[in-house]
Amino acid sequence: QNRQGGYNNQNRQGGFNNRNQGGYNNQNRQGGFNKNRQGKPGMRQNQYGMPQGGKSFVPRPKRIEYETEIPDPNAQIRLNKFMSNAGICSRREADEFIQQGLVKVNGQVVTELGTKISHSDTVEYDEKVVALERKTYILLNKPKDCVTTSDDPNGRTTVLDLVKGACDERIYPVGRLDRNTTGVLLLTNDGDLASKLTHPKYVKKKIYHVWTDKDIAEEDMQRIADGIELEDGPIHADAISYATETDRNQA
Repeated sequence: QNRQGGYNNQNRQGGFNNRNQGGYNNQNRQGGFNKNRQGKPGMRQNQYGMPQGGKSFVPRPKRIEYETEIPDPNAQIRLNKFMSNAGICSRREADEFIQQGLVKVNGQVVTELGTKISHSDTVEYDEKVVALERKTYILLNKPKDCVTTSDDPNGRTTVLDLVKGACDERIYPVGRLDRNTTGVLLLTNDGDLASKLTHPKYVKKKIYHVWTDKDIAEEDMQRIADGIELEDGPIHADAISYATETDRNQA
């Protein structure tokens, strides 16, 4: 009876009923936001005991700068990698351009794959000199009524219009979102990364959250999973489900 354990011990009681209670309800050594902090005499305080009033400031987002290694002028690099680093295309696409005779090194057409060059060599693609650019990445929350292209013949707003002036490098959208689709879109001049994110062999999956103007029937959900025929061919989802347990117009 004197050394009884558990919740019935009146002297050394443990658990939630301990009178020597810590945390926010401790009257003697109270911590957290309720700790009594006195401000200057006459100064108004908020519910947390902190001085009240004045303007609130939100930190401005800072542009992240990465250190770039200075390349060794005598080191050699594969031609396709050089073109990819310059933001022209992916390495695979560079190989195709090389085989098509569209690439020159020091004024001479190069068609042999695996060709290596030095940083002092002059590379031309499509009769234009290729210059190295630092790799740039812009993550855009694409709004509606905006097309994913670098130039629209119909004069509609493009994703590049939205990020105009954000950087000096030539960037391109990775993949595409339909005009009225919103969400994350990456723009970059990193050809290798763009290829890894979009080429089918890397099996990168996308998740779409869709709202409809009416409830989606279960049989329609099954049809989408099994595959449906569109104007440009058949399509099916790898997986599909309702977004919530109660709302049937979100998938």
